[in-house]
Amino acid sequence: MSGEGSRGFAGILCIAPNGYDLAPHRRRTHVIPVAVKHGPPTYTPSVSPTRVLWALAVVLAVAVVGMAYVGRRSDGETSTVVVAKQLIPAGTLVKPRMYDLQAVPQDEVAAGTLIDPRVLAMQYVAHPIYPGERFTTSDFSP
Repeated sequence: MSGEGSRGFAGILCIAPNGYDLAPHRRRTHVIPVAVKHGPPTYTPSVSPTRVLWALAVVLAVAVVGMAYVGRRSDGETSTVVVAKQLIPAGTLVKPRMYDLQAVPQDEVAAGTLIDPRVLAMQYVAHPIYPGERFTTSDFSP
């Protein structure tokens, strides 16, 4: 037999009772058993703590910006506008059952939008008004 096979260490890892491995190492033509101590298994996290901290920082920043945006939007004043409930054909006399009042932010109210339903008394529509459309001063015929 050759030098490796006769010694019995080629390709075999032997674990001694004291926790040492007998790892075969080549030295020219001889196989020399070397004792290697293995320590306790170490914990390797699947995600680094640095990445977790960065992710938390991003989530916190998004939450703060979102809350600031929502707070700014809700602090604004609102106005009540007159909105059509149904299709109102041209030439129709507007009646209370045809419109509804809706609260909208002040910055979304265009010039000429009706905010008082009393203006609609005895008014005829000049062109068709669709459901959800806001009434304006130009929607009525003289």
